[in-house]
Amino acid sequence: MNIKKLLKIVLPNYVLVYIQRRNFEKTDGKECADIIKEIRNYFKKLETNDKELLAIKKWFKKNYFGVFTFTQSEPLYAIKLFYDEDCMMYYVMHNDKKLYFPSDLDEAAAMHVYKCLLHEQDQNSPHQYKNELFSVKNGDVIADVGSAEGIWALDNVEKAGYVYIFECTNRWIGALKKTFEPWKDKVTIMKKYVSDCDTLAGGEVDEEFISLNSFFDKKRIDVIKADIEGYEKKMLAGSKNIMSVNKNLRWIIATYHKENDAKDCKDILEQNGYKTEFSKGYMLFIYDKNLKEPYVRRGLIYAC
Repeated sequence: MNIKKLLKIVLPNYVLVYIQRRNFEKTDGKECADIIKEIRNYFKKLETNDKELLAIKKWFKKNYFGVFTFTQSEPLYAIKLFYDEDCMMYYVMHNDKKLYFPSDLDEAAAMHVYKCLLHEQDQNSPHQYKNELFSVKNGDVIADVGSAEGIWALDNVEKAGYVYIFECTNRWIGALKKTFEPWKDKVTIMKKYVSDCDTLAGGEVDEEFISLNSFFDKKRIDVIKADIEGYEKKMLAGSKNIMSVNKNLRWIIATYHKENDAKDCKDILEQNGYKTEFSKGYMLFIYDKNLKEPYVRRGLIYAC
């Protein structure tokens, strides 16, 4: 049975209506946690022989359930924050490298962002970028599409032969430049939206869009990580040329922003000759105001 139909049947109607109609930005943390806990416990108690639902039940037995997933004991992180007076930005030492935060973030906000990043990349998280089969190899040319703070690029910058960073949000650009300053000879940072077309800023258009086909035309690229708020399918539509030219290209793509992203991205990649694999576990992306069945979403898809 399709997971969409399954969850429509097994979740209590009042929970479905509450999640679907509620503006979670105005819901306090405890209320959100209670709803998530109720959904999780409901699945744990279900009697079923369906393989897909059994996999969800098995995940729930070991992990808390939410945007990111943890074992019953949520990991504790010892975080030490530093302040750079020259650029007026907070930073942390992430794997012995400085990771900077935008200047508009105070100490508490920067600490919160970094804790969220550690949760996101925890070994038990469905949003963990690291996967041995799809990892960056020595000398690879890599692209971090929708980098935000750039944690994936930073984790791989020393191993990579060259790094391209695409980020469209102004507030992250200054922080990214500081973070990657020690490797400025092998890192290019671009304020661009990655999509299926090319559009220059100016006139009625404030943003500059670019396709990966266009940018990597006659350029080498080995690994692309993309997390672009639900525009991943458009990015793939604008990447078919580089898929055909770069036979060993690997992908790490977010699939949780929109309801059908996991299936659609999987279909596009496999139609272009890729073998795919989803990250382990499931996410409940409560930040989608239009959240509806199937609620449960896969975090990432890997492809090679």
